Amino acid sequence: MKCAVLVAAAGMSALMNLKVAGLTLAQRLSHHVKRAGLEGPFFLLDPGPEDGGLQGLPAWARMVRGPEELTSFMAALEDQDRSGVAVLALEAGVLPDIERLSAIAALEAEDRQALTGDGMLYFRVRHAGFDLKELFEPGGMSETKKRLSALAALEEFPPLPGRVYRIRSAMDVPGVVKALFKGLIKEGEGFMSRYVERPISLAISRRLVETSITPNQITLISIAIGLAGAALMAVSKGPPQIAGSLLFLLHSIVDGCDGEIARIKFMESRIGGILDFWGDNLVHSAVFFAIGFEWWLRTGSPLPMTLALAAVLGTLVSAGMVFFTTMVKKEGEGPLYTSVAPEGGQGSLDRRRRLLAAAADYLSRRDFIYLVVILAWFGRLEWFLAASALGTWAFAAVVIYLRMKMGREG
Repeated sequence: MKCAVLVAAAGMSALMNLKVAGLTLAQRLSHHVKRAGLEGPFFLLDPGPEDGGLQGLPAWARMVRGPEELTSFMAALEDQDRSGVAVLALEAGVLPDIERLSAIAALEAEDRQALTGDGMLYFRVRHAGFDLKELFEPGGMSETKKRLSALAALEEFPPLPGRVYRIRSAMDVPGVVKALFKGLIKEGEGFMSRYVERPISLAISRRLVETSITPNQITLISIAIGLAGAALMAVSKGPPQIAGSLLFLLHSIVDGCDGEIARIKFMESRIGGILDFWGDNLVHSAVFFAIGFEWWLRTGSPLPMTLALAAVLGTLVSAGMVFFTTMVKKEGEGPLYTSVAPEGGQGSLDRRRRLLAAAADYLSRRDFIYLVVILAWFGRLEWFLAASALGTWAFAAVVIYLRMKMGREG
């Protein structure tokens, strides 16, 4: 059964055009609806010329002016799905997150039942018994709720996952933006990444989100910072390597911003995922090479460059395995899957392979960058290079093992 989202936005265009983390409220709601797999949204506006409309709506959203236009939309949806159409009606300024909308899309309400709560109404169209024209009037949600209560069993929504944000004026926007950014923190991040880097990157992203800078531009800036850090590490011990290690850390922080901006503004792309993935590996390889080069210049021994080349090669082999077995198979636009664990989750793996996958994911985290800063401070970056020459190949071996096992089982 299809579920169409109707937004009672009559006389509320100014509210729906408020910017919320780089997108208007109407644009953000449209993306939430799309990701949750619902129809619309259909923004119900005043039919007269006094309503200026909504800015920059995506192709799947619609401005509906008048009950007749809405009736034709609903009839077209009914023709596509003979099981009927459900309606999720939202008050202007109500912003359910994607998780909440997905949970509502999965509801199977009874024919003679309507659900209400959090500025929302959910009901079946063909059992409503009226044309929803009240939704085009300011305060129309209240009248619609009264009609529904007379026609159906009006009940509160059951407890559902996700959140519903309410924006009544521009004063509510900062709190909603803060909550949206907080929701970007990933499960399973390293300790330092979660509690040191992520708060800094989120603070930067909150300032960049209202600008025209793109995620790919941020990725390129991050790569440039990382390569500059590697160049300093190749100069000599002491202040140059310390400064280079700090730039390497800054690269990691800024690198978090591109994904944050892409997710918060729904700008994820395949090319962006590829650029970010290989940019990180380029910077890591440059750092390994720079440490070995400085060590070789200082000692003349062949060992430093041997270790550096081993670390670089191990990095490229493991990155290539992850890329060609998970990322090149990803079709269409959207974020790329980059975990070293096999696709579809780890539930099908035996205990040993689950442990190896968890170890590989742990090794892929960036907390090691703080070790680089500490060792640079004490002039012992060669210790890091020696460990990396072994660690990158250990990581590559785990990835190769997992992929070979998956290939045999597939």
